[in-house]
Amino acid sequence: MSTNLNLWLVHPQQESCTTFHDRFSGLANVRVFHQHFEDLASHNCLVTTANAFGIMTSDIDAAVVRYFGNNLMHRVQHHIRDDYFGEQLVGTAFILPTEDTDLSNRLVAETDCVDEECRSRHTLGDDSA
Repeated sequence: MSTNLNLWLVHPQQESCTTFHDRFSGLANVRVFHQHFEDLASHNCLVTTANAFGIMTSDIDAAVVRYFGNNLMHRVQHHIRDDYFGEQLVGTAFILPTEDTDLSNRLVAETDCVDEECRSRHTLGDDSA
């Protein structure tokens, strides 16, 4: 089965882009962009790493929230609470629509848990945060 998947690797730091280029050169349909995701041309899915609880307050997650608004973070948290019983397991992923015509979906790929201190400071059911 053949697909027309194009993979765009995006990072604002040149060192990371150089690493991407070195590791993925030679693969068809892979492009590296030295810029912020907000400045990309229209595309259909943004994939980022995530933590187990949908706490989107730092790094790329904070930029995603600034771009799409707090509603997306709350929807991620509700999805994790409802479908993963409050903690998304490492290696799992899900897609949520973004309601943005230039970037229509966000794939949330859980790659790291958070420590107990962070867990105790955040409550998933609290929409006031």
